[in-house]
Amino acid sequence: MLIERAHISRPLHQLAAVLVAGLVILGISSGAAAQERLKGRLAISTHTLAHAPTYLARGLNFFEREGINIEVQVVSGVVAAQALSGGSVEFNVDSPSTLARMVERGLDVLNVQGEVSSLSMNLIVRREVAQRKQVTPQSPLEARLQALRGLTIGITTPGAAGDAYTRILLKQAGIDPLRDANIVQIGSADGLLAALKTAKIDAFMLSAPNPEKGEKEGFGVILIRNSAGDVPIFRQFMHTSLSVRREYARANPEAVRRTTRAIARGINLILDQPEEAKRALLRDFKVEPDLLSRSMDNLAPAYRRNGRMDEETWRKTIEVFVQGGVISKPLDPREGVFWTNEYLP
Repeated sequence: MLIERAHISRPLHQLAAVLVAGLVILGISSGAAAQERLKGRLAISTHTLAHAPTYLARGLNFFEREGINIEVQVVSGVVAAQALSGGSVEFNVDSPSTLARMVERGLDVLNVQGEVSSLSMNLIVRREVAQRKQVTPQSPLEARLQALRGLTIGITTPGAAGDAYTRILLKQAGIDPLRDANIVQIGSADGLLAALKTAKIDAFMLSAPNPEKGEKEGFGVILIRNSAGDVPIFRQFMHTSLSVRREYARANPEAVRRTTRAIARGINLILDQPEEAKRALLRDFKVEPDLLSRSMDNLAPAYRRNGRMDEETWRKTIEVFVQGGVISKPLDPREGVFWTNEYLP
């Protein structure tokens, strides 16, 4: 009734002033209330916890709170990069190995936010294979790497992060990926787990939770834990990141900023309120809560507040890409060439 009487008795300009004052009291500026809601499409390369901040941004409506409607598409491997370069999505959350290839080919893409700053992909082998090779997670790293010789190793798609980093890992041990191992395409994260369980493959490397799930169910052993820093070259290493086409960022800076702010909310929730983040992630990852909790505890140290990046991490990442044959020559690691913090909160 109070509102009705005010509406009847006060002039319209006075009522407008009251409404604006109410918005200010609530912490909402009149500009924010009226800001244009933007739209965008975002591709995620694999369904893993390495992309937890983006899942949190979607599941907890962080995108909407920042004033942008983002359609999230989960696709396999290099399809996400192809979607970005072809313009069917505006944003791509993926491995920088894919980004580096695009830059080397002359595509003007820009990394605008880091997610995970060390490799989180763990390598799991069938328990019978580990027993036959006489290795355990406690064996020396060289022995564990040599145990990969002759194995059938699954990947999602050729050129995807799992493919690139598996080949780099093999080369670290002097194993020729073409001659001394059999790398086969399976197609999806869940497909890799099923293929390992049914002995169609001997091993695969992926971020949580699937390697951890295979170990918990007893048919696999995580032989190499990159999430724990087992392999030195992957400790300071840009593993997942958000990229856009440079021309899109120039034309739509506010859309990029709103998207990075939403994902930054996800990153910072993991850092500041990990239990709340874990509960929210259970909506997208149908695994036992204790398994997801342990996986996120392992990942948490690799997140940087707001997704900020630095030249040294990129330099080391590019060195690994060149050594592993992902790209043929080094990229310039300075900010502004293929990455920037300009759009971060």
